[in-house]
Amino acid sequence: MPNIEKITEAIDEYLEFNNKSGTTPVDINPYLESKGLLNDSKSRRGKPIRELIRSGKFKYAIKFGGRWIIHHSKQKP
Repeated sequence: MPNIEKITEAIDEYLEFNNKSGTTPVDINPYLESKGLLNDSKSRRGKPIRELIRSGKFKYAIKFGGRWIIHHSKQKP
């Protein structure tokens, strides 16, 4: 089972370091994999984090125009 707290911290860190307000599953999943937190799918990039989003694990992710955007956990989407 993925550690949601550590994944959240890593996403926040990524957004802060890159001065971004949000990111997509395709952009963040390789970063999470590089930190050993969540392996990416070889056939569908970003699928593992999308599945966690759809299951309600990340309340700060919103679907916008058919794409998921993941915001900082302290930011209101």
